[in-house]
Amino acid sequence: MACFLASRQVKALWCQLEDKDGNKRPYRLFLSADVSLTTEEILLSYAKRWSIESMFHQLKHDWGMKDMWQQTRQVLHRWIQITQVAYGLTQLLSTLKTRCINDLGSHSPWRMKMPMTAGRIREGLIRELMHVRVADWWDSKMKIFRPPEPPIYS
Repeated sequence: MACFLASRQVKALWCQLEDKDGNKRPYRLFLSADVSLTTEEILLSYAKRWSIESMFHQLKHDWGMKDMWQQTRQVLHRWIQITQVAYGLTQLLSTLKTRCINDLGSHSPWRMKMPMTAGRIREGLIRELMHVRVADWWDSKMKIFRPPEPPIYS
């Protein structure tokens, strides 16, 4: 038992796990705010949560959420929703096997024989959309976004 986080009691586990080959991994510290859980239950709950850790890492470091700051709570919530939709979209697009998706991943030809990943799609979308100047769509007088009118062809 240990106390921290404003004197809140937690259960701390210091353990060394093995990989699938039986090699010892570095020691890890596991904390649980539920002190009634057994050691095995704490490790099982960490194992269930571990699969989403890569998503949090990507959102924080690749999608810019670690540098996110906004003026109001509403704007922050909107930014998080936009980021989450963009993240989910690239994850879903990576499962499609179409020519358009393959074209998005063509920026790294040395990886063409490898599976299409959300990161490759993200980089391809950045490459395709980098010329779109969304900031120019902001009408500061009206306080709204106004995308340019599409051209009228006669």
